[in-house]
Amino acid sequence: MNALWNDRKITAFVREVLGCKCPDEVFEKIEVSRVENRDLSLTITRIDIGSTLLVYVVFPMSNEQLLQALAELVFVGRSDRDQHDLNRFRLVIADHSDSSDLDLTKRRFYEVAGEDNKLHIHFVRATDIDGLTSCFPAR
Repeated sequence: MNALWNDRKITAFVREVLGCKCPDEVFEKIEVSRVENRDLSLTITRIDIGSTLLVYVVFPMSNEQLLQALAELVFVGRSDRDQHDLNRFRLVIADHSDSSDLDLTKRRFYEVAGEDNKLHIHFVRATDIDGLTSCFPAR
């Protein structure tokens, strides 16, 4: 992991920006990788925090791209969470600033998520996660 994003910075981001209330021991093991999925045209950074919390971070090119990928992102994230017996999945959308698009995206996310209250979506500024995607070598 590069100097910009270490375990301490990821912990601060997840707690302060995403509002996670997980106990300290959950943050003792943090793994950052990429999600490989041919159906998604997005680069997805995957963060497994303590084998409890799963976070996907994406930088969509446009709102249209995000809306087209949203159902697949929810499906892939939920499947990943369930397959690895994790507790929660948080989808983080970076640099998504149009509030009308934000409301539509959030509604669609929760429509797709259905009754699953352990799926969450967050919108953050790109500056909040600057450098995160360079934590590991590109493939």
